Amino acid sequence: DMVQMFKQHFERGVNPTNLAMFINSYIHRNDLNITRTPPGTPGTQPSSCTLKMPVINITGALSPHVDDTVTFNGRLDPTNSSWMKISDCAMVMEEQPAKLAEAFRLFLQGEGYVGTQILHSQSEQFESNTT
Repeated sequence: DMVQMFKQHFERGVNPTNLAMFINSYIHRNDLNITRTPPGTPGTQPSSCTLKMPVINITGALSPHVDDTVTFNGRLDPTNSSWMKISDCAMVMEEQPAKLAEAFRLFLQGEGYVGTQILHSQSEQFESNTT
């Protein structure tokens, strides 16, 4: 049971002082002030308060945070951001790691960080492992 696993983890493996500081910083965090100003909007310049690097925003279809990721994605520049919802899971890294790895691989390929020769063999290997 996942609840028991996390309960044991926090009882045995976490320094209480560090956990308290983490929770305090989470509670008192402030908004990132990221905004999207569409190009060509009269009387405005492109927003300087946005992420300039490529962004991949991934969530699980069953996650309680889907709406938050949609809101966040709506504040990003659509020319350098992607949003993806992985089906049949809430916690993507734990429940669908292969799909997450494939999404990152394709994201990096789109950014030019992965060679095409490697891609074909890995893609074939991924497909054979999932069937």
